[in-house]
Amino acid sequence: MPGGADSIVLKHAGSHKTEGTLKKGGKEIAKVTAEVSKDGMTSTVTAKGKGPDGKMFSTVSIYEKQ
Repeated sequence: MPGGADSIVLKHAGSHKTEGTLKKGGKEIAKVTAEVSKDGMTSTVTAKGKGPDGKMFSTVSIYEKQ
């Protein structure tokens, strides 16, 4: 799993949004949000947390439907 996580908890945060928490040994190591635009043409995934090397990271990925 990403960042060496051993569990992921996902929850709906709206009709177009899902939030996730990644944990390792019961400790939170990252948060992830995935959101689809209302027109369904764009998905945005953001992640923030601590990598397996202990360094903080933050990413934003944007996907567009062709």
